[in-house]
Amino acid sequence: TATNKKLKLAIGKVQKHVESGQDLPSALSQHPKIFEPLFVEMISAGVEGGVLDRILNRIAEYIEKRNKIRSKIMGALVYPIVVLIIAFFAVTFILVKVIPSFESMFKNAGNELPYLTKMIISLSEFFQANIIYMIIAIVLFFVGLKFVYSLPGPRKYFDLIFLRMPIYGSLLLKGNMARVTGTLSTLLKSGVRLNNALDTAASISGNIILEESFLETKDSIVKGNTFKDSISPHKYIPTMVKQMIAVG
Repeated sequence: TATNKKLKLAIGKVQKHVESGQDLPSALSQHPKIFEPLFVEMISAGVEGGVLDRILNRIAEYIEKRNKIRSKIMGALVYPIVVLIIAFFAVTFILVKVIPSFESMFKNAGNELPYLTKMIISLSEFFQANIIYMIIAIVLFFVGLKFVYSLPGPRKYFDLIFLRMPIYGSLLLKGNMARVTGTLSTLLKSGVRLNNALDTAASISGNIILEESFLETKDSIVKGNTFKDSISPHKYIPTMVKQMIAVG
């Protein structure tokens, strides 16, 4: 596949860099789209500690666990979205195809139609006349939303809304925290310093609010505060995580 070709090409370049005298972490860091900073950080610690073989095994285990967590989260989040999409198309089909077939029958009956029936017929006529424009508007809306979300300011606002949403916010937070804490655990076990581990974990949190919380925690630790005291003020980090850090 294309991905494997890119990986093969990157490994070939890394090999040339290493053969020319460059250390492995520096060679890997030149390909950030292939080798994540997280893995480069772990490999750097493994090279320094002389335990590179163990670190590579931990990276493999970490990737497997991350993929399992990601698939579970995607399954939980995608299902309601798919249901909503199917419901939308079902309602659209009824309004565009089914209701019009009954409209003439209702009108030929000669009786005064109930208000609710009139409203449904009017809605059906609106859909028939504007369905193309509605589809275009929906596509443009999501394209525009994606563009706005890519901007730092609006993204922070949206990320805050996502965390506060019922059900979805809780699932999102649990997924993000599982990824961050799993990353922290893997990095610390690999011998990476806490400050560097927090930097890396923050960058893969997937949410600006959580990223800022962990970066502020790191800054507080640098100033001499304990991990427990540094992370306590951040309200979007779950209490259970704070308690486990305090115990650890």
